[in-house]
Amino acid sequence: MNEPIEVTSHVSRDFLQNAAYFNTVPKVVWEYVSNSVDNPKLNQSVSAEVKVSKERVVIADNGSGMSREGLRNFFRMHAENIRRGRGESVRGRYGTGKCAAFGIADVLRVETIQNGILNTVELSRKDIEQSQSGKPFSVRDIVVDKPTTQEDGTRVIISQVNIKNIELPATIAYVERHLGRQLHNNTVVINDHVCEYQEPVFSWQREFHPSSDLTPILGAVELVVKVSPAPLEKERAGIDILSRGIWHDTTLGTLEGDFARRIFGEVDAPV
Repeated sequence: MNEPIEVTSHVSRDFLQNAAYFNTVPKVVWEYVSNSVDNPKLNQSVSAEVKVSKERVVIADNGSGMSREGLRNFFRMHAENIRRGRGESVRGRYGTGKCAAFGIADVLRVETIQNGILNTVELSRKDIEQSQSGKPFSVRDIVVDKPTTQEDGTRVIISQVNIKNIELPATIAYVERHLGRQLHNNTVVINDHVCEYQEPVFSWQREFHPSSDLTPILGAVELVVKVSPAPLEKERAGIDILSRGIWHDTTLGTLEGDFARRIFGEVDAPV
């Protein structure tokens, strides 16, 4: 009898291929900062401090932190976002924080505190590359369920950085642009620079609302469209799509060209 054909996966190769997208410091910092903003304590804003150098990148926040089970989910491939599963509005769907660090570096350490319990783990590129094909690889335990008086939060330490250009000004601009209006409610500091949201200048504005048959589906949402007097940078043009203040995407639909790049705005759909 013929053996069945099965789908197989090279876990370590897939992990590093996912990491390859995060090939710049701006992309990596944004990934972890957005994770911080996505995980506040109940009804509290988040403060995140980022330190970038040629040797390492550190992102520390005062968010909700993670339990050991939360850490387990953090490192699970294609894991469903826990907060999304509880019905909360968050940016991430399938967390990529587990692999983003390896786009620019060789070691990832996560120190996290939740409800007075500290857990610290570490993963290195060497550990990943030495894993057998199709087999899961272990994250090294540094501290396991240790009581502490420190406040809740998470500290991500990315070390043995292997790229030469840390792109500090570009990192600040990237975080400010992508966090946008969320910076009104949260604080992000990168190498002592306090990130701020700066809206482009506009010469025309119009608001749109759903028709009466769509309002029961979408809610009483408002689409705000603004037009700049000059074409914007590619990353700044487009309509921001938010849900309960959290940015998910930016789109110009099928519009192209210099005129399209004058358009920006936002719509916040709670559902």
